[in-house]
Amino acid sequence: KSMDVLAVLANEKKVDILMDFDPDVTSLIIGDSYRLQQIFINLLGNAVKFTPEGGEIILKGVLKSTTTVDGNIEDELQFSVRDNGIGIPTESEAKLFHLFSQCDTSTTRMYR
Repeated sequence: KSMDVLAVLANEKKVDILMDFDPDVTSLIIGDSYRLQQIFINLLGNAVKFTPEGGEIILKGVLKSTTTVDGNIEDELQFSVRDNGIGIPTESEAKLFHLFSQCDTSTTRMYR
């Protein structure tokens, strides 16, 4: 349901959201679907908010498999979002993954 809200906002701004998932990424993933949905909403919500009218957002999903030291195979699901929004200055990237912080609070009222 919350993804529907983002789709409506993107449509209002004439922003295209494209999803590009590797064929190895199946629809059956064992994990915390609630947290995964929160991540998608946060990533796409910011992308929609900061992408200008007529822009494009690409959500990409890739499955990476690695072999551990003890020979087990571990799968990691990686997501990336690419858009043509305002971007994040390099010097602000370190702030991204701290609780309750924004890279640039001066843009808070400009973008909704």
